[in-house]
Amino acid sequence: MSEDHLKWPYLKTYFEQQLSTSDTTEKKSNFTFKCMLYMPKIKLISTSISSNSNLKAHIKHVHPSELITFNELGKRKSYNNNNCTQPKKQLKLSEVGKTVKKS
Repeated sequence: MSEDHLKWPYLKTYFEQQLSTSDTTEKKSNFTFKCMLYMPKIKLISTSISSNSNLKAHIKHVHPSELITFNELGKRKSYNNNNCTQPKKQLKLSEVGKTVKKS
């Protein structure tokens, strides 16, 4: 499966998304992933199309030493999608000169 079609490409070091027969149908409710840390054994995990919580639960229970790194990847994903390395803080009104000092 190409990276363009991966649901959560930032997790590719942990999981490989599997093709399913339902990929061609309109009504998909789950994705199946193969755990890359479980190799050479094959461990498939099914998760909702809208949440990777089952993948996180697998990491938490089976590979607990990887949980912190897994969580960090999840936090950074939105910044990487916007080509940013870190979140930008919203400026305070006083920083942009839009406040009037009270007398």
